[in-house]
Amino acid sequence: MNLNTNTIESESTWANPLARHLAIIIAAKLLLLFALWFLFFRMPNSGPTPGSDIHYHIAGQQAVAESTQTD
Repeated sequence: MNLNTNTIESESTWANPLARHLAIIIAAKLLLLFALWFLFFRMPNSGPTPGSDIHYHIAGQQAVAESTQTD
């Protein structure tokens, strides 16, 4: 069995149809995952900052101080 390593090393990776096919499939899957994230999992721009409602959940709304003095 005679293996010629010079011809294997001189071939381009993109000349292999399997490598081209796998690269296209991986690129398509990454594009699909990005599109799904963009459509369903992206945070809105005008939403509340994360953690801003924890204080209100624990302590309730801030009470407004009213004077009890009578004039």
